[in-house]
Amino acid sequence: MDKDGDGDFEEIVYLGTNPTDGDSSYGNAFPNSHVRYRWNDRTTVIASYTNTIDRPSYASVVPYRRVDLEDREILEGNPNLDPTLYENIDMSVDMRVGEGGLVSLEMFDRSVSDYVFKSESIISGGIYDGFQLDREENSASAQLRGMTFNWSQPIRLPLLADGFSINTNFKKQETAIEYPDRPGEILPLASHPESAMKISLNYETSRLFAQLKFDQKDETIYRVSSDPEQDLYIAPRRYMALNVSYKLQDKTRWYMEWANVGNDPYSRTYEGDPMYAVTYQVRPWSLKTGMKFELW
Repeated sequence: MDKDGDGDFEEIVYLGTNPTDGDSSYGNAFPNSHVRYRWNDRTTVIASYTNTIDRPSYASVVPYRRVDLEDREILEGNPNLDPTLYENIDMSVDMRVGEGGLVSLEMFDRSVSDYVFKSESIISGGIYDGFQLDREENSASAQLRGMTFNWSQPIRLPLLADGFSINTNFKKQETAIEYPDRPGEILPLASHPESAMKISLNYETSRLFAQLKFDQKDETIYRVSSDPEQDLYIAPRRYMALNVSYKLQDKTRWYMEWANVGNDPYSRTYEGDPMYAVTYQVRPWSLKTGMKFELW
């Protein structure tokens, strides 16, 4: 349809704006307690009970509505969003290992209320009957439990100077939630992968710094629809980068950044079945180098 009569049937045409408003308010208390026990010179046990909050972003609560008549889609804000509340029980053990190393194992159990997720539904009735509606909504209560493992350790190598170290972070978790449009189904918590890992190998001297980073995440559900075949998933992702810098003088440093060393896809999303990709973004490896100067 040529909405503005200029002969271009493909362009997006702005038709008009209708003023609207909305407001919300809330108050919460956050009791918490912490216990720390030094088992011995190398081992410390920490336990805590906390209540925390995650407020919706400002863009999510702005009472706007954008209507796409051509594609029969509506994107809107939700001023009625409540903040997400967490009741957390955490227990961790920190252990010093070797010379300068630290291992930490944390177990957590979180009760989640009013989790904010991206919802997709079909409008029934009214002037927009049959339109697809995308907006953020609150879900019912959810459960999140798992463990996090951290290890940082200097590495001693024969015939090489000190300066090598490794840092690792691994998270494994289980989540469960029932979304409003999918009663009776227990699904994963949106934007929470089942496992994620980060590893960095570092080398640092008075002049040279080098770091090789590796990140990996499992598949993640991103948007929940009333139809399971339209649930949006982010495919598993991995990423590797190498950063090097060398201090030439007190205020002058050369640097090099090699991004996406493995040439892995930047992002891939699909609906329902991995065979049906919605987006596939590629950012090939890139190499950037230059000089940094401190003026004062």
